[in-house]
Amino acid sequence: MAVKDVSCKLLSVFFWSLRENKLPAEILSKGIPYDAEYLRNQKNSIEWDALCKIFANLREFWNDDEYFETLGIQFVQHKVYPVITMISQLIFNLKDVYRMINDPKKGIGHNAVKCISPSTKEIEPGHLEVKLELHEGYQNCRDFFLVTKGFFIAAPTMLNLKPATVIMNETSFGATYSISYPITKRTFPWIRDSFRWELQDTQPLMS
Repeated sequence: MAVKDVSCKLLSVFFWSLRENKLPAEILSKGIPYDAEYLRNQKNSIEWDALCKIFANLREFWNDDEYFETLGIQFVQHKVYPVITMISQLIFNLKDVYRMINDPKKGIGHNAVKCISPSTKEIEPGHLEVKLELHEGYQNCRDFFLVTKGFFIAAPTMLNLKPATVIMNETSFGATYSISYPITKRTFPWIRDSFRWELQDTQPLMS
């Protein structure tokens, strides 16, 4: 039996986009064993292959990369994870936000999509490289990584800063992102770490 690696919480922006464009939500469920009601329930999960099919369904209506990047931006704008936005505004600088999202064991990204291994490398202040690598045996899904690019672009707006400049390079296993972002003041480490652990405690409530 295939593992359900993907939280349906990620799909909320897709439903919003279809509603805004006056298109039926059933578009998402075409060709997968889940109906729209199941996909709307943010406590549910689906397989990675089902997510790839959902992206293919959307491509039938929007065959341009900009649409998928915009979905990622809207993910931030619509505060899909409101606790992240709130805590980010309180205590994190931007480097911490990106690392919080991409922690390979306890990051928000790993909690939402468990079949991807993330890593973060600081190139210089204000410049990070993030690598997202699919686990062996999983099909690539370019549109997912375009949505992620949009999310990375919009992440600084959680701290009321200008969007980041993001260059995405596709790989056979996923994508790498060169992220240039506004530099913010550092937080006190003990405060930052304390809130990071509290955030981990909230993740089961958000998944």
